[in-house]
Amino acid sequence: MTAFTRLGSSLWDWEPWTDLAPAPRLLWLALYTSAEAKRHVPGLWHGGIPSMADAARMAPDEVIDSLDKLLERELVEYDAKLRVLRLCELPDPGERPSN
Repeated sequence: MTAFTRLGSSLWDWEPWTDLAPAPRLLWLALYTSAEAKRHVPGLWHGGIPSMADAARMAPDEVIDSLDKLLERELVEYDAKLRVLRLCELPDPGERPSN
């Protein structure tokens, strides 16, 4: 069984995300939707900068800069010592099919 996160088209109207530059958006998406993100409770990430870089397909220095921007906007909290990141705010759970 493959774990996934539902994201609807409303993500494109979610201001905390649309106000970000492309690199922080990409990092946020990786932290929320990548396979590594599915190992824990939604919105939690366990790992350091190298694992974030691998998941987002970004260079480590890009991840550091993007993570700083996410921290500044209080979209994430990160404990570097414990290597645990928490997404502070999540979009709606996605669009659901009508019955």
